[in-house]
Amino acid sequence: MNQTYTFKKTQNNFDFIRFIAAVGVLFSHSYDLQNKDSLEPLRNLTANHLSFSFYGVRIFFIISGFLILKSALNSSSFVNYLTKRALRIFPGLCIALLISVFLFGLSVTRLPILDYLTQPQTYAYLLNLSLYHSQQGLPGVFDTVNNSPIVNGSLWTLVYEFTFYLLLYFALRLKLLRTSFVLLITFCLLIVLDLKLQNTDIINNYYPSLNMSPGPFIEFSIYFMAGMLFQYYQDRFPITKNLGSTAVVLFIASNLFLDFPYSRVINYLLLPYVVFYLSFIKGSLNNFGKYGDFSYGIYIYSFPLQQILLQLLPEISVALFAFLSLIVVSPFAYFSWFIVEKPMIRLKSRKTIIYENPISLPV
Repeated sequence: MNQTYTFKKTQNNFDFIRFIAAVGVLFSHSYDLQNKDSLEPLRNLTANHLSFSFYGVRIFFIISGFLILKSALNSSSFVNYLTKRALRIFPGLCIALLISVFLFGLSVTRLPILDYLTQPQTYAYLLNLSLYHSQQGLPGVFDTVNNSPIVNGSLWTLVYEFTFYLLLYFALRLKLLRTSFVLLITFCLLIVLDLKLQNTDIINNYYPSLNMSPGPFIEFSIYFMAGMLFQYYQDRFPITKNLGSTAVVLFIASNLFLDFPYSRVINYLLLPYVVFYLSFIKGSLNNFGKYGDFSYGIYIYSFPLQQILLQLLPEISVALFAFLSLIVVSPFAYFSWFIVEKPMIRLKSRKTIIYENPISLPV
């Protein structure tokens, strides 16, 4: 029998999949930080086009689009919605930045401690909390590891995530998404735009005032919108074992054997389906979240901790480096969830309904 899966909040694997996505980012960074990025298994199989971190980040955006749309529709006001979103991102990030400056940085800086503490750059690093400001380095920190002064190479995606939160709310409020069909058309047009811009310099332009570039903005928005579309059509979108298994096979085959731009389009269309197919399989992983949601903590702490580890063990093998990185980051992820993130989430308002029928699903 071809079983059809249902979308139930209490029966999904989102927490487990996000955990795997965060570990995938950590795994790829284990190669990047040792200048062995071309040896990363997925990069090796796909002519250096794809990686575990590539998929990890995009999975975050897909699941986020699905969940954040529901959050927007169930918020009583913009302040209520923004408060919920801010409580999810900023407390954990704030503590991570403070730990990076006053624990990690202070421990490994090449400068005398007093010099480090009196440098304006030390405290300017905390401005990364705004998301729209970027300072990648700290004085004398990690500038001899991989010849890279970047303290935390994972934080750059957070500004896109938060920007999508804002744009989603105002799109709903201004009734720009009167029907899900409008979103579907926008989704398709952005895919076309993304493909058209791939051979231009526009996608690589960096705008410091926004801390964003057009290429990642367009690409991440497509995956975020894919999650939103699944939220809109959740009651009528077929997710079955046969379709899911076929999607997984086609997805893997397209990335191994198809060149750009075909593989890129396949990713846009099939990766979201594969993610939700795996998300709604019933089983013991549905309860993974009862142990905690450690994905954010792994994501925001792993990069600086990996660099410290590499500074201590410069000749370490990649496999051992990845394994020890996960071991080392686990207490920080645990701390982030139970001491910082979870208490903040409890402060979220439970009020519902922001608009009367803001979106009409097609019949």
